[in-house]
Amino acid sequence: MALMGRANLRVMELLLDELAAREIAEQRGIPIVGFARILFRACQQGLIGPGEVRDALLVCRRQGTRYALVFIEQIYNRLRRS
Repeated sequence: MALMGRANLRVMELLLDELAAREIAEQRGIPIVGFARILFRACQQGLIGPGEVRDALLVCRRQGTRYALVFIEQIYNRLRRS
């Protein structure tokens, strides 16, 4: 695992969805974000729209990612209001 051998790694955030890697990052004090946060930020920056965020999260859900429908709709509604 890349995090194990990189004690001098300087990052602001690390995109991780794998549980074991997230635990190691947390132990090292590395802020972690997931795919949903990346999509949220992309929308805030005008790169994609709220509907595209919702659609991407729904695709992930259909493929096995454990995003609750309530979570997806909360993100969508928050992005529409901002």
